[in-house]
Amino acid sequence: MFFSRHPDSKLILLLELQSSIVRGSLVLMHPTSDTTPAGATEVLFAESHTIEYRPDATSEYYIKTSLDTVTAAVDTALRNLSILAQDNPVPKKVDEVHFVLSSPWVISQAKTVSMQFDKDTPITPDRVHKILSDERAEVSLGAKTETVTIEEKVFDVRLNGYSISDWKGKSARTLDVSYALSVSSAESIANLKHAVAHIVSGKNVSVHSSLLLQYISLRLAAIPGDTCMLVHAHGELTDMVVIRHGMCSFFGSYPIGINTIIRTLGEMTNRSPQAAESVLSLYLGHHMDGPEETRAGMAVEAVTGSWTNELLGLAGAIRVAGDTTAFMPPHIFIIAHAHGDLFEAALKKVFPQSVIGTLSVDMTRTFTSAIASIERK
Repeated sequence: MFFSRHPDSKLILLLELQSSIVRGSLVLMHPTSDTTPAGATEVLFAESHTIEYRPDATSEYYIKTSLDTVTAAVDTALRNLSILAQDNPVPKKVDEVHFVLSSPWVISQAKTVSMQFDKDTPITPDRVHKILSDERAEVSLGAKTETVTIEEKVFDVRLNGYSISDWKGKSARTLDVSYALSVSSAESIANLKHAVAHIVSGKNVSVHSSLLLQYISLRLAAIPGDTCMLVHAHGELTDMVVIRHGMCSFFGSYPIGINTIIRTLGEMTNRSPQAAESVLSLYLGHHMDGPEETRAGMAVEAVTGSWTNELLGLAGAIRVAGDTTAFMPPHIFIIAHAHGDLFEAALKKVFPQSVIGTLSVDMTRTFTSAIASIERK
């Protein structure tokens, strides 16, 4: 059942690009009122389109295939909108398009940059902007790739170790700036915008980092404590977000996802990926016994061991100013579109002291709630 159409409601087309899928969603976003809470949304349509994995394919193949898949997702969404609008009080056209990019489409980093001065020094916007500019210059997709900044957010500015909201013009001997930055290929962003140019004007197209939106969504949720880790395992990659003391302190990604694990499991057991996934499901569901269970368990342990080793390598790199201790998250949240119990079991072995749980895989609502939060500010 659809909401009644509010005159200030708007229809957005959300296009999420992961490592192995493109998801197109039509979302009706409603303004805050007595009957609709802030950021109330209604998902009218959502469909995922798979990007075929080819072991010997070049990056050019994946770029072209992904762009073709974006076009297919747009066409499918518009066809369904036309059908929906015939009998329901929904807009007949899209108001905004929002791209949400995961690795490898975007490089995102979150960190704290510290500066020390010989004497009390005025902290000006120009000084903070220069820090961000210098950091931006360090983020590269390769010498031959022109990059564009898609999002940049300062989370916290600390003067002499104290968080200061009104810091402009104040003097300090130490300056710490916590920020998040996301960059992508300028050519890729131009191609994505071209794919939706027939729907909306360029000013109504926004590009977001999946990691940053997940951080914002996690902060909006009633999470316990203010320090935690979010692990999102998708097709061919896993993304990680670390929140420390309420602030985003680390973004990371590595090239092992659920599809990678299933494919590797198939290679180890001489099975097709489809058969390997069946073995994984049977093993996780405790529907095996005897030698068969032992063999499957050894193979699963090996492939998940590679996944957790990569994650621990990233976790070992997490540092904040003045803190050299290893990061031990009190809470870990997992987002996995398949076999979430596999990742939960693997993380319990390497973080036995952490409380580990799964979050909803309804990424459409996750992203739209974060986008609504950004737009309200």
